[in-house]
This record gives sequence, structure tokens and C-alpha cells, in this order.
Amino acid sequence: MTRFDTNKDGEIDQEEWESARLAAQLQAQQIYLERPVEQAVSIITKPDISQRPFIISVYPQKRLIKKYCQIAFSAFTLYLVLMGYIVWLMQTYH
Repeated sequence: MTRFDTNKDGEIDQEEWESARLAAQLQAQQIYLERPVEQAVSIITKPDISQRPFIISVYPQKRLIKKYCQIAFSAFTLYLVLMGYIVWLMQTYH
């Protein structure tokens, strides 16, 4: 408050607020520019265990696992329904 209250009235007016905002912006830019630039490192390797699928995805592993489990469950459910239908058809038209 004392740093930006130039007229010493105990309140920050619009001009003082803009001065404080500009100082904060300049300080943030200075801190950002002083940070060391980190190089992005990407390593893609085939898994050690050959039984595992080699999947490259932008999605996290947990999301992929959930997706493929849902697909497998849906396929199994469809299989059971179709097998039941085939058995019913065989019983009905035999």
C-alpha cells in the first residue's frame, strides 16, 4: 500500500491502481523470462513384455483401460444375447 499510495491519502485511486497493476505485470514478465527453459523429452519404446500391446495415445493409461474394458464388456454382453437368440431360434424352429 505504501509503495503505490503516491498521494499518501491511505487509499489507492485509479491512477495508483494502474501503476500497481503495471508493476505487477512487469515483475511477472521478469520472473517468467528469468526461468530456465526446460527441454521437452519424449521417449517412445516398445514394452519389455511382448504380450502387452504397444499403444501410443494422447489419453492417460487409466482412461484407455476403462475404455477398452467397457468395449470388452459390451462385446461379451452382445455375444451372450446373440447366443441366447440363436438357441431360442433353434428351439423354436427345430
